[in-house]
Amino acid sequence: MANKICFVRCIAVLLIMISTNHAYATVEDDIQALGAYSKESSEAGMRLLSQGESVLPYCYPVLASSVNYVQLMQLTVLIGEVGDTGSVEHLITMARKHNNHTLLVQTVLLALGLLPQNQSSYEFVVSLLSDSSASPHVVRSALGYFARHEDSRGIRFARRYMGNDADEEIRFAALYTLAILKDSSVRGRVTQELRRVKTDSRKHVLLVGFANISTNAEFDAETAFLDRSSKYYQSAMRENRYRNAIGDEKNRIAREILQKPLMPNDVRRGVKFLLETNQHQELERHLAPDSATVIKNQIKLEVKRNKHDVRIENSNVRVVPMTNQTQ
Repeated sequence: MANKICFVRCIAVLLIMISTNHAYATVEDDIQALGAYSKESSEAGMRLLSQGESVLPYCYPVLASSVNYVQLMQLTVLIGEVGDTGSVEHLITMARKHNNHTLLVQTVLLALGLLPQNQSSYEFVVSLLSDSSASPHVVRSALGYFARHEDSRGIRFARRYMGNDADEEIRFAALYTLAILKDSSVRGRVTQELRRVKTDSRKHVLLVGFANISTNAEFDAETAFLDRSSKYYQSAMRENRYRNAIGDEKNRIAREILQKPLMPNDVRRGVKFLLETNQHQELERHLAPDSATVIKNQIKLEVKRNKHDVRIENSNVRVVPMTNQTQ
């Protein structure tokens, strides 16, 4: 009798699950759901991301065969966020196949900026920047690849687009890239553009760049005309203070950037700064089982990009430098 009751209860639970949005979805179902922009596709993306690298073997065949550009773009973003270096060749092959779809190529460049850098991704980006027919949007995103990886090889490409006759979006991307790569010769151009530009998003790009090539006093003086209460300004100012701080103050700012992100990129920067200041325990705290999945995945990705590993040792999360075997 007890077994019959248990069986009936299990059937009831199963029927409830099937009749609601909480039914178990397979990896294939979730990848299929990425074919349209919707609440369901967002939920599917989160489920896939939470499973990490185990979903990649299911993603690659779809990446190679799908002609649904929405699905390809959402898959590309997912693959970039998972953060496995083995994904680079798959993304490049797909981008070359669909090289006439500018937005898709841009999305691939964004993903390559998230993935650990290798020679294949570098050569692909250089090929785009060497193509005189490349769209301004692709050029801008290609320059962003060098900024994300803080790769000084991008300086020679960014300097090509410093002229006033260059597309404005590309010129801003070039100024930002050069500033991130610590080319202080652009300081005057950055502050000049800051006084001219109107949109907050462009101001923030220039502000973050300027934060990397200015002292605290220079940053304050050259940005005195801006709204200092805005999140754009506060985010850039914290980066400037971090760059110029030492000792305990530098450690404190690094923790604050991750704990209280003001802009989407702050989590990435916060992780990088905590690794730079050897505050591994702070990262380990954010990787605890009860932490938000989105934050945990971003941390894991940035840890890997910065040549560290996340390991489980005696049920404890550890952030450690990569060994030769894991690189």
